[in-house]
Amino acid sequence: MAGLVIVEVTAIATMCSAIRAATINHDDPDIAIRSSVEKYTGGGVLAQILEFEARVWMFTFLGHRIDPSQYHGSKHFSYHLRAGAKTTALGFIFIILFELPIVHLLLHFIWSPMAANIVSFLTLFGLLFLVAEYRSMGRRPISLNNDCLLVRYGLFNQKNICLSDIHSITQSSGYIPRSKAVKRFNFSGNPNILIELNRQVGQVRWIYIGVDQPAELISAVTDAKNNLEVPLSSTD
Repeated sequence: MAGLVIVEVTAIATMCSAIRAATINHDDPDIAIRSSVEKYTGGGVLAQILEFEARVWMFTFLGHRIDPSQYHGSKHFSYHLRAGAKTTALGFIFIILFELPIVHLLLHFIWSPMAANIVSFLTLFGLLFLVAEYRSMGRRPISLNNDCLLVRYGLFNQKNICLSDIHSITQSSGYIPRSKAVKRFNFSGNPNILIELNRQVGQVRWIYIGVDQPAELISAVTDAKNNLEVPLSSTD
């Protein structure tokens, strides 16, 4: 518990510093958080955990101050409308809010007050995550730069896919089974975009993404990839 409190306090301090910097300088919120975290940790696994925690607090309390246009990228793509992803998240939030006092009272009288408090605390912590996830869906976009696809999905840390590493990008449908070679970014329904990499990166070879505008994203990535390859071929 002491370790958890230390991590959360550090995350809150990081979030406050990052929001202040992003607001003043109109920076990418993710970059602002990363810069603040590195002051404490210098990088590594702990830095990634703190980035995630800071993002949870940021979107829970200050999500309304974040605009998708703040994030780096020449083109932005959303994913919160498909298959009722945002509505589903809101439904889970209301269900937890409804059952929390009932479960707390039942545990209090049937089991023990201590157990009721612990379960309620953990439930509230999970609810905090759901609220932050819900608020981040429509504000933290997938973006395209000249040479990279920046995959931001909900609260989780950003994944950069270099255009030069993409072998193909096509529309997808149907259920995608779990596999070490597959990475999925999707909230509800089935992902509608498949990215096949030129080679295995880590253990991942195929990346599936669910977006609101699959055709637009495929076209934008294809055009950017073609533009990236033009100077290479002319140099050869």
